[in-house]
Amino acid sequence: MKNKYNILFTLNSSYITYGKLFINSLYDKNDMTKVDTIYLADVGLSETDKKYFNNFPHIKIMDTNVVSDFNEGGTWGKGWSSSVISKTRSLYNILSKNDIPVMMIDADCIIMKDLSALISDDSIQLCCRKPHKIPYLGSLVIIYPDNDGLSFVNKWITNIDNNNSNNAKESPMLSRTVRENGHMNIKNIPRLLVSCYNKNEYNDDVFIVHLKGSSLSNDIEQDENKRIYGTHGFDSIIKKYLTT
Repeated sequence: MKNKYNILFTLNSSYITYGKLFINSLYDKNDMTKVDTIYLADVGLSETDKKYFNNFPHIKIMDTNVVSDFNEGGTWGKGWSSSVISKTRSLYNILSKNDIPVMMIDADCIIMKDLSALISDDSIQLCCRKPHKIPYLGSLVIIYPDNDGLSFVNKWITNIDNNNSNNAKESPMLSRTVRENGHMNIKNIPRLLVSCYNKNEYNDDVFIVHLKGSSLSNDIEQDENKRIYGTHGFDSIIKKYLTT
């Protein structure tokens, strides 16, 4: 498995449209010979949706004991929150049982080019958007299964668990964990490369388009209409991967 890496993403059935965009673009653009396993953390997938993803090689569906739905409160609601909290626990679980790096990616992403070029050394690699009050985004992290990597993710989990905010927790607590662990080898990946928001800022260096929302949504239909259809400028790409 030398020079290989694992991929982790988390999904429930309310997010299935995002999941299809993600997986179809991944297999279209990424060099899959360099991927060992794609771990799909199941936080509420229907049997039909599980069968869909099991058609792809590399996929291993992980049971998380979490069942969530975006419609349980919409953005920052109960369903959304339980899914996000489970992500870091799944990451730690995979790291503790493997000896190759794990690339954790949000399911609301579209892959534009081979991701292996992002993996350069044994550092903790994070999506960074400095200067910003929350400088790190949890939409992409690359962690090696060494002592620093395991310790970092464990502290990230603890910070999330100890945060009582009803708003976003993942990225703010990731940023806090970075501040608390300045002695670790942490490499910043410029935000634009792995979290491109729209066509206006897109260029050929971009690895990942991130269908990031700019406002809260009450349900998944409203969320998709804001973040997928006609807002980011990637309509032709979206059509391609939803009809694959």
